[in-house]
Amino acid sequence: MKRNNQDNGIKLILSIIYPLGGFFYSWKNLKSNSSYWAIFLFLVCYGFCLNAVYEPEDSFRYAQELHTFSMNAKSNWNMVVKDFFSSESTTKDIFVYALYYISSTFFGGSPRVFFGLVAIVFGYFFLHSFRYITFDSDYNNSVFYILLAVIFLLSNPFYNISSVRFWTAAWIAVYAMFQILLSGNKRYLLLLLCLPFVHGSYYVFWLFFIIGFFARHFYKALPYVFFISFFITDVALQIIPDITDYLPPFLQNMVWAYTESETALSRMSDEEAESTALYARILMALPKYFHIIMIFMLVRSQKFFKDNKSREFLGFLLAYGSLVNFSSIIPSMLRFWHLIIPLYIYIWVHNGKVMFRYKSFVYLYPIIALYPTFRVLRYLFWTTDPILYFSNTIHIILKAFL
Repeated sequence: MKRNNQDNGIKLILSIIYPLGGFFYSWKNLKSNSSYWAIFLFLVCYGFCLNAVYEPEDSFRYAQELHTFSMNAKSNWNMVVKDFFSSESTTKDIFVYALYYISSTFFGGSPRVFFGLVAIVFGYFFLHSFRYITFDSDYNNSVFYILLAVIFLLSNPFYNISSVRFWTAAWIAVYAMFQILLSGNKRYLLLLLCLPFVHGSYYVFWLFFIIGFFARHFYKALPYVFFISFFITDVALQIIPDITDYLPPFLQNMVWAYTESETALSRMSDEEAESTALYARILMALPKYFHIIMIFMLVRSQKFFKDNKSREFLGFLLAYGSLVNFSSIIPSMLRFWHLIIPLYIYIWVHNGKVMFRYKSFVYLYPIIALYPTFRVLRYLFWTTDPILYFSNTIHIILKAFL
């Protein structure tokens, strides 16, 4: 008990005088609530330290929109709400505008406060999802489990706070799926219904979830569907235009933006990929193949799982993954693949004694993720105020608000 109190005290002091140190020290014991507070404080500090000055990034666009919105916040907010709830809405979602309004009305339209607010929502749902991993009875501080926790973290890392909408909704979705499918809390269906308020594309997620929910019992057949789904993505591009006319106007606009707009067609023709060196594209693709192999290892081992709930959860994952693969011809749909990773990591951890025989493959992850991690670190140094890495929490907060 005395040792735990001492450990909690170190985390508290570190989190105040050096939040980055508190973040790393918290990994020493991820079964502690104090570790979660240290991680949460670091994530909020990261939001407060975002420099929205790098023009190609989403953070720059959000900062510019916030500046424009704050010039007449009340009028702009009323206009957005009226349009969002109209029958012919062109407003995809409302979450970001709510944060614009709060930031403009109470904090002078500060971009750093805006991203700090995003970090609070992002961090809350990430950490509540993360608890399903680290508080599992099988989890311990061995290299095997820590690497699985790292993979979980990097499935939607904290630098995605700068992109605001989709990735924040992703952690909300993961948490809701854990609650519904693992804890049996059906009231979290209401949380899933709110996802399109955060990012409009989550209307599609509703469809994926509903089909996965009812198909999860067929976990013996779904591995074959999942495998085949990697080869039939072109079918989706033929079907989508046929159903567009039956959708509400705001969904028609969204489908057009993702399938037929100039930006979407440019992505489909791989114009963006051509500007990236071949070696870089190969190295960036390696983690996805790693995740696919990890999923098929689960399929191979499912008869040894400790409970039927794990098998049904794997069935949901395979059904969901098949639908994502089916729609992945649309570039924006590929993002939904990242929601699969936390789900399969849970099954690995929950059945860790069974999956430990594949530990050698898990140990390869640091090598496979080396190049993508390098790109992430480079991005962080471009877009983050250096005080995050050298200063204390009080300084970081004061600089954001003053």
